[in-house]
Amino acid sequence: MFQALVGTDLLAPVAVTLTGPCFRRETRYGPGRLRAFTMRELVFVTDEEGVAGARNAAAAASKRLARTLGLDARLQEAGDPFFAEATRAKRLLQRLLRLKLELVAPLASVPMALASFNLHQDFFGSRLGIAVGNSVAWSGCAAWGVERWRLALEERWGNRPEGWPEAVRRVLRLRD
Repeated sequence: MFQALVGTDLLAPVAVTLTGPCFRRETRYGPGRLRAFTMRELVFVTDEEGVAGARNAAAAASKRLARTLGLDARLQEAGDPFFAEATRAKRLLQRLLRLKLELVAPLASVPMALASFNLHQDFFGSRLGIAVGNSVAWSGCAAWGVERWRLALEERWGNRPEGWPEAVRRVLRLRD
């Protein structure tokens, strides 16, 4: 997505959503920590204030949705090695700047992130020459792990959606 914006000066904010497979290589796997999973992502590119507002709105809406679905979810600050080495100082700076929030809920009795909400700051804008109104663009994203949401719902309500509460089924638009 960012490659399509290289060297551009945007006249208006850009928001793009996509769904696709993600793969990870980690030392441990288990319920909710899969080698491959599906991620729904929303990427936004605008100015600093707009990106922070979009990220925070997505996080708040996701928390409300989780609570509506009966999930005991909370937002918490987190770290991500994506932008820099995982040194102690960089991890601390990431948390102080609140660059990454996660929506966490119990999954297999372990707190697990169902979604993450990230501020990239001007990381992509400055490196790729993306501007908004002649100023370096800021970007951010929100991403939801599809399988994790399903696992959290199954843990809360059972693995048969037809037995889930009507209110939950209605919000999810599930039919018999």
